[in-house]
Amino acid sequence: MATEILPPEDPNPMHGLEETEAVDGVRYERYHQPDRTGDPWLVGATPEDADEPTRWFLLPSKRAARSFRVE
Repeated sequence: MATEILPPEDPNPMHGLEETEAVDGVRYERYHQPDRTGDPWLVGATPEDADEPTRWFLLPSKRAARSFRVE
């Protein structure tokens, strides 16, 4: 149930960074976004050859954010 979104308006959403994990050459940065409706999580996906996330996804829960992988 991930929704790919445009990069966040805030160029540095680090205020909500909860965890970072690298899996299969992709670094996932998970940000809690309690100011949005519900309890969503913003996930930035960064290929190993990039410095900053190139794709952003909005997920409905921490559990969904932790298990999410880009294809």
